[in-house]
Parts: sequence; C-alpha cells; structure tokens
Amino acid sequence: MDQPSSQELAKKLSKQRLAEILAEAAATDESLAERLRIELMGDDTKAIVSELRTRIRSGTRPRGFVDYRKAAGFSKRLYSIVSDIENRVLPQSPDRAIELCDRFLESDERVFNHIDDSSGHVGDVYRYASDVFVEAAYPAKDRKRLIASTLNRIRNNGYGASDPIHSNCGRFLHPDEFAEILEAVQEDFQKAPQDDSYSSERFIYEHAAESTGDPDLLQKVMLEIYQGTLPEYARLRIARLLSDKNRHEDAVEMIDGLSEMAGWKEDIEAIRLAALAAVGKLDEIIAIHRTNFQSSPSPETYETWLDCLPEENQAEAREAAIHLATELLDRPEMGIRLLVHLNEIDLAADLAISASKHLNGGSWYSLPDYAQIFEQSNRTDAAILIYRTLMEDILDSARYKAYGHAARYWDKLDCLATEVEPPEPHEPNI
Repeated sequence: MDQPSSQELAKKLSKQRLAEILAEAAATDESLAERLRIELMGDDTKAIVSELRTRIRSGTRPRGFVDYRKAAGFSKRLYSIVSDIENRVLPQSPDRAIELCDRFLESDERVFNHIDDSSGHVGDVYRYASDVFVEAAYPAKDRKRLIASTLNRIRNNGYGASDPIHSNCGRFLHPDEFAEILEAVQEDFQKAPQDDSYSSERFIYEHAAESTGDPDLLQKVMLEIYQGTLPEYARLRIARLLSDKNRHEDAVEMIDGLSEMAGWKEDIEAIRLAALAAVGKLDEIIAIHRTNFQSSPSPETYETWLDCLPEENQAEAREAAIHLATELLDRPEMGIRLLVHLNEIDLAADLAISASKHLNGGSWYSLPDYAQIFEQSNRTDAAILIYRTLMEDILDSARYKAYGHAARYWDKLDCLATEVEPPEPHEPNI
C-alpha cells in the first residue's frame, strides 16, 4: 500500500488524532522529537537558537565508535540540525545561522574520528552546513563576526567539510573584507616552513585567491608562492579563470606549451575551443571534435561532433561513424555501443559475431543489455554468442559469487537454442 500524502491524512484524520500519532512516534524517534520541540517554539528565534546549540553539543558527540551500519542513522540526526538552521533560523537571523553553522562545523574532526563514513552520508551533511553558511553570509549584518567565522573555517578544514566556504569566500565577502582574509592567510603562508611545497598554508592561500574568480589576483599569488615561476598546474588554473572572463587570447597564451597530462587534456581543449568559438573559427572546432571522435568513437564524442556540424553535413558524418564502428574488430564493445546508439542493430549484431573472440566476458555491465536488444530485434545468433561469452567467463575464472548469473545465462541459452536453425550437414573433406 502506498504511503498516504499529508493532504489525505488531513482529510481522513482529526487534528487531535494526528497529534496523538505524532506524539507516539516521537516517543521512539529522537530526531522527530527534536523537530517537534522546534516546531512548538513557533517564531521564537531566540529559543530555537538555544535549542539548536544544545542539539549541536549533544548530537555531534558520538557515544563510542559509529560503524558503517549506523552511520546513516547518525547522519539523519545531524541533517535535522542543519535543516532546522536553514529553515527556522536563517530566514529570521542570518547572523545566528552563521554562528550555529560555525559551531556545527567545529565538530568535524571529533565526528569523523569516531565514525566509519564509507557511505559519505555524514560528509554530505557537513558540506550542507557549509552551503547554509555561504547562503547566510550574503545578507549577514555582523560582518566582523562573518570575517572571523570565515577565517576560522578555512583555517580549520582538515576534513574538507568547509570547502564550499573556502571556495566562495571571495564572492560573499566585500572586497575590503576579503582583503583581511587574504592578508591573514598570506601571513600564515609566510610563517609556514617554506621547504614544504604542499603545506596546508600554501593551499589555503592560493585557494582563497582563486575563490574571487579574478585571474590576475590568482596569478599574483601564485607568482609569490612559487617565487616568480608558474608551474604547469598553476598556469592551467589561471587559464580557466581567464577563459571564464572571456579573456581568450590570454588564456590560450597561458596554456601554450602545457603537457597534456592525464586529467588536463579536456580542460586545455575546452579553453582552446572557447577561444575558437569567440572568433568564429567553426572549421577548426569541427576538426577538433572530429579528431576526438575518431580517436575515441563513442555516442558522446559523436553527438558532440554532430552538434557543431551544418545540417547538410550530418548524414555524411553518420555514414562515417557507422563505417568506423564496423571496423572496430579489436574493440567490438565500443563499436557495438556506437552502432546501437545509431539504431543500426543488425550491424551491431554482425560485429558481435565477427569479432566474438575479442568480446570481454567480464563486461557484465554492458553485454547483457546488448544481448537483450539483439533478442528483441530477432538477432538470436548474436544474443546467444554474448550470453555464452558471459557464462564462460564466469566459469573459467571460477567467480563463484556470480554462479547465479551463469545459471541465468544457461537458461537463456537453453530457451534461445530452439530459435536457431541448426547448420546444414556436410561431408568431411578427405
């Protein structure tokens, strides 16, 4: 039975009965009981703040170690605290919301040292608290308190809980306020041991400068940190900001000569494409996307290439894509994926058969989907081949946890066998 909506409950039950049920539930649910206490305080912001201070003190002190099985329940109580700060305090008093978020975030080290947060639930709540802090910072009236809290949060962020505050401080602070922050973290950096190129003080200083979105400030700080020479990663970060500011020539000059290390290639290419688009060099943009597709033929690279082509050239591009996919005999799964995307199911099935020795039976996340598509398209021959490949891979590698899947593939093969014509008998060559 579906859970009834609040409107349905209101129609069918009296207010008194609803209140009784809620009170009964709150007796065994601490989070619900805390929420009810807040609701009963109405618009008394002072009382709500006092209650939330108490909840922060008690709720962020785990009783012993919290294993991964209990982490979700623990995070639920933390979430209710931050949710009440956002919904019951922030609209009435941004300054008090900042104070409460600061108190909450102060507990990050204590909490993370006493919990197995493999699921990430608790980390999500702390980032949520930082987001509420940022939201409250814009309308805050007590700017001195805001500056102090911001500096506290970016200096004490060993677990990354305050990353949203660090990343946005250059935007929610006024220029003179941010100057105080930058001066303070600059002083921290200058006092830190200079032989440690990966010090937290260095990171805080450069990340604070980047938070403004000002490429000139970031470049100035980076030159100070690296004593007049910009390393490649610094040039890339500056180039991103230059591109965001539509200073495309400066951005391209900044990335000129950068090595396309893993993870950098896409960023470098995006900067070049933005510069080409700004001056209307469509032919060069098309050439880049065509090369990307040819080196990595996928539905994503194909659609990106197609999107920048004139309509009269799109049919030709489709034919080229089909031809390339059918030639991927050593990478059949890539070709099958592209052909299925292009709705060329028969060609995809033909590729699966002709390149069957290169199919990877460990691709359990994609091959069963293709087999099902081939079944539905009356290409039983290709479906059988894929199910057999999947089953044999499980058995050959003795992956006993997947034997249930192997049995399912066997059943599929047994059912499909009746749909395939046996081969014509022939006399052996003597």
